[in-house]
Amino acid sequence: MSAIQYLNPPSAPRVFGSYSHLSVVPAGGRPVYLAGQVAMDDQGAAIGPGDIAAQVPVIYENIGRMLGDVGGDFSCICSLTTFVVGEGTLAAFHRARDAVYRRIFPGGTYPPHALIVVAGLYREGLVVEVQGVARLPP
Repeated sequence: MSAIQYLNPPSAPRVFGSYSHLSVVPAGGRPVYLAGQVAMDDQGAAIGPGDIAAQVPVIYENIGRMLGDVGGDFSCICSLTTFVVGEGTLAAFHRARDAVYRRIFPGGTYPPHALIVVAGLYREGLVVEVQGVARLPP
């Protein structure tokens, strides 16, 4: 939809995971900045409290719906940043995220992604938060 290219140039270090080092974003279009998304219900309670495998799909579903609301989809993603609570959640995060990525990035190339381990998020039971930048087509 948006013709963003995900690249791993030869001068970059080897990629160890589901991300690319660069995204090349075509001129034009509209930038979209995604606030940190967490798995909360309409009352503000954590969905799947403490369960990263339950929270990851909810977050990406919400991001997909919001992108759709403004005329985009996951091909519009320029970059993502994820915050996970505790180093012990990393393996479960990677499994959950990779399962979602196979569906939302079916070509097997992925946007640049930063992963940050934190001590906690702002609401009890939340263990993962994803924010990002997208570009809608002109």
